[in-house]
Amino acid sequence: MRTFFLFIIGFVFFINSHISICQEQYDLKKVYKIYDSVIGKKNLGINNGVIFKDNFITESKEKNHRFFEINSFQLGNIVYNNQPYFDILLKYDLFEGDIIAKILYDNNFSILKLEREKIKEFSITNKTFVNGFFFEKKGILVENRFYQKLYSKEKMYLFKTYKKNTSQYILDNKLFNKFSLLENFFLLYNNELYFIESKKDFKKLFPQTKATIYSYYKKNKKLRKTNPSLFYIELVTVISNDLEK
Repeated sequence: MRTFFLFIIGFVFFINSHISICQEQYDLKKVYKIYDSVIGKKNLGINNGVIFKDNFITESKEKNHRFFEINSFQLGNIVYNNQPYFDILLKYDLFEGDIIAKILYDNNFSILKLEREKIKEFSITNKTFVNGFFFEKKGILVENRFYQKLYSKEKMYLFKTYKKNTSQYILDNKLFNKFSLLENFFLLYNNELYFIESKKDFKKLFPQTKATIYSYYKKNKKLRKTNPSLFYIELVTVISNDLEK
């Protein structure tokens, strides 16, 4: 139903705008948002999940929480059950690995945990994540989690994953939770996914660029500690350029 109405709206946009065949017929995002606003948020396919409640107690929800980057909902985009949704209020729960959506329903908001297997990808705070469920099961065992896209070029893709663990402590006779963040990096190369954490991993994958890898590690020790994401992005870029020579 949603796809059919989107086709009709797009066709109307095409007629009213007098767009040529060679040009883009309409702004897809605008079409989806118009349709979603017409039928109402409560009738969308994404408005289907389990009610979410955060039962963890921390001293400060702003400084210590289970979510990606910040505790507040952020506008994001998501492909859910093969349908794209734009400007949806989202949170990424790093403790359970779920996506939480805040959907307007009859003048009230529903806080829903979406079905993970139906999420192909989503973006939040200008960062895009894809579901590992959709990777080809080659190389290491691919976990059913979300992988942030850091770099992509032809057959080489760099991803980052996030996980939060929790511990408990007592303060003033009250029990609190404390979350700690764990980050890992993966390289998808020739359709095989590899966990990477050391110079040895890269040398094993790209033996023909050993000298380049060694030189890069030697020159960028500080960057590796202060900004590992940028460190790996630049390293993969250097390796990719080296392979093209």
